[in-house]
Amino acid sequence: KNDIIVVRGNTYENRANLSSDFIRDIAEQYEGTTLGRQEIYADLILSADGALWSLGLIDMARIRDGMLPSLGRIVIAVDPQTGYHVGDEDPSRRLKSVARSTLTGIVAVGASVPVRGRPLHAYVLEDGSLNGKPEQWGMRAIQMYRYYSQQYPTTLLAEANQGGQMIRSIITSLDPNVPIKLVTAKVKKHERAIPVVSKYQQGRVHHVGVLPMLESELITYEPGDEDTKRSPNRLDACVWGIRYLLVDGTRAGAGYAIKRII
Repeated sequence: KNDIIVVRGNTYENRANLSSDFIRDIAEQYEGTTLGRQEIYADLILSADGALWSLGLIDMARIRDGMLPSLGRIVIAVDPQTGYHVGDEDPSRRLKSVARSTLTGIVAVGASVPVRGRPLHAYVLEDGSLNGKPEQWGMRAIQMYRYYSQQYPTTLLAEANQGGQMIRSIITSLDPNVPIKLVTAKVKKHERAIPVVSKYQQGRVHHVGVLPMLESELITYEPGDEDTKRSPNRLDACVWGIRYLLVDGTRAGAGYAIKRII
């Protein structure tokens, strides 16, 4: 007995219920892209051609039962938005499950306790990304910092290329006690991501539960997407956090501080 009915449709078929601004925005940003296939045309994409991540890669080390090991430290990684559009906070005006240039990526990532002779593991704990004014995303980052700092040494990490001093000013004005570390991007987005993908392949990066919006962005990102004005800010925040904990800030397995070029 067949008791499953599959109904398919695309966003354009729902024009009567969507604003013309919304239709124009999604066409400009996502038409002709892999992410557009998924979010506009409802294609189920588990692994995009040329993508660095796949759902299988993420699932390989996913923690589903919430049982975490002891963590040594946490970073709240922030990739700031490049603009803010009035009305973008209204879900009817944007795609819910994807990042935009007006979305600030905010991702909490933890590292295991350093033990000599054992590689460090990273745990992607929370995706708190949002579209909002500077004081809104600034307060979100601070709230996440306050939550995790009750249990672990925690640092707020932000990309300096996108107005780093502005970020420092915003966070300090809201809470001067939050420590901020700025990092500078010296290579392209996909080049920063490759060492992080290798940690996923080694089974050393664990998503805690399911992070649907972040994971949708990871598995549909292809190197060069940023050149078409698509801004995967959730991905960037996640990459910065994992890089800082496993690649650039420490030598895996020893916990000694080293300096590397990002």
